[in-house]
Amino acid sequence: MSVILNENIANNVSFKELSEQGVTSEQLLNWSAPIDLVERYEMNNRSLELFYNCSSPWFGSKCQYRFVYNSTLSFNEIVKASVDSRSDIILNVSVTTCYRFLSNCDRGPWSLCLDWRQICNGKVDCMNGEDEQWCEILEMTTCTDDEYRCHYGGQCIPMTFAQDGYSTTDCLDGSEEREFRSPYSSLTNSFCGSVISFQCEERINRYPLSFPCGDGQFLSETDLPVNVMRCFNWRNREVTLAMLTSFDHIKDIKCRQAFRCSLLSNRSYSK
Repeated sequence: MSVILNENIANNVSFKELSEQGVTSEQLLNWSAPIDLVERYEMNNRSLELFYNCSSPWFGSKCQYRFVYNSTLSFNEIVKASVDSRSDIILNVSVTTCYRFLSNCDRGPWSLCLDWRQICNGKVDCMNGEDEQWCEILEMTTCTDDEYRCHYGGQCIPMTFAQDGYSTTDCLDGSEEREFRSPYSSLTNSFCGSVISFQCEERINRYPLSFPCGDGQFLSETDLPVNVMRCFNWRNREVTLAMLTSFDHIKDIKCRQAFRCSLLSNRSYSK
């Protein structure tokens, strides 16, 4: 969970004061300081930037985070508890990551908060389009001849990392590897519903016409109403409920009427 409160902070000290006390970068890491803050301290330990020393169990640049699990658990135990709780999260689909830096994002009938993967993904998710503003000025990288350019993420990775196995994904969009697809399912990366790994959790959409489940899984097509195929976390079901609860998100009246007629004409498909 994330919240910034004064009681989360034991004390705060400037880089200059830390340096005068002989505190090293390694000590800051042992105190669970963020890596980027430790790097800044290493480059300039005479600045007045503040280090927030967090009270247990809080952590983060301003002590704004803590695990929802028992603070006595080790990190490995917390990861295992997160994996084991996946089946419970299915029953409470509102448990999800939230991108909290777009304060004016009105999602309309969509109940879940905005996920980081939905920023600058070419699809408008906020009613005012705020999530797709200024995306064209994002820095574009130029890869060298011995590097592979990821298709949608724009990252550059060593060419030797490309096509070295779908279990070792390096691009955020996974475009350098062939995805795991079952011949009996339209769900890509079905294993991602039950594991926590980089290739599942840190994934952006590689398929513009597919439905991203938000956990590394992708539906090649989405039925309305939801029939057999579904995301492990039921995310596509929540989208269906939002779309069928209200048509206010469709501004064009003729388009709204056509959408309603299409649903009515196919309602026998999934009773």
